[in-house]
Amino acid sequence: MSLQHENYSFIFSLYLWFVQRQKYPLCERMRIPGYHTSITSLLILIAEACNSPLAVIPFEETRDIIFIKAQVNGIDSLDFIFDTGQYTATIDSCLFDSLHIPAIDTITVNCVSSVKRSFLTRCSYKIGPVVMDTIITYVTPFHKYRKAFRRNVDGIIGYDLIKNHILHLNYEDKVIEVYDTSVRKSWPGTLLALVDTIAPAIIGELTLLNGKRLRGSYVIDCGSNTGITIHASLIDTSSLLDFITDTVVRRYTGTCGKSTLAVDGKTQSFRMGPYISDNIHISITTSGTGVLAQGKYTGLIGSLILKNYNIVLNTSKQYVYINPVSKKDRR
Repeated sequence: MSLQHENYSFIFSLYLWFVQRQKYPLCERMRIPGYHTSITSLLILIAEACNSPLAVIPFEETRDIIFIKAQVNGIDSLDFIFDTGQYTATIDSCLFDSLHIPAIDTITVNCVSSVKRSFLTRCSYKIGPVVMDTIITYVTPFHKYRKAFRRNVDGIIGYDLIKNHILHLNYEDKVIEVYDTSVRKSWPGTLLALVDTIAPAIIGELTLLNGKRLRGSYVIDCGSNTGITIHASLIDTSSLLDFITDTVVRRYTGTCGKSTLAVDGKTQSFRMGPYISDNIHISITTSGTGVLAQGKYTGLIGSLILKNYNIVLNTSKQYVYINPVSKKDRR
């Protein structure tokens, strides 16, 4: 049924209920054919209207990373990465220059052979009909993102959209449904607790090839195109082949231009709640910066695992629902 027809049905049911209520006493109304049906339809339509999403945002995937359209300070149709692990909204320095807005702070990062300066500013965002005003935004060059994804990348957003809404990340239909936090809806799947007030982290367990288990808090990070990412400090890297197979050593360049070593491969499994992913991709980073280097989290759950589930995030109530996508859509 179309939305227009649903609206007509709602109005007619409301009108019928009101007329019957005014014209007949309760005992007679109960005998009117269709009275129960009209009341039931009315209640169902009211419940559905209250539980409807504020927005349904379509997304596309490039290299297993979610891209959505966003508007920043009135500039429309910008390409943003949606990243559940991204705390601060970030835009490309070229976009910042075109906005002609002031920086509110300058961040100086001391690098090995240079000093890098980036900026903080405030921007207003609109994603679908959802408006987020005066959001603190980090400004940095995005040319490396464009090179890596071979497409335009204007920015990254995550926590600012998550923190004031319930989000249904629907990999099956490739949409993000945004709900008000007051919605009381029965979600399919398994309920898990979020164990952190900032990052959407859950308790998970990684099992390596040699049977070693790493149980702890893992961040749901759809902006990472890996299976699981852990820090090298958690394992004995001198016997790396005991933990993973099909290893590939790579170097990537951080924001300072400093080269960082990482090892990619396959390992046994990862469990979250009752769900187990076998023969998973794993990335072991040696970076001295970032949340994994700080030791607060055991690892990151990346998109290679997350894309097999539909995920509901409610950070205000500190829960997540995880529901496997249908087998025909598993990749």
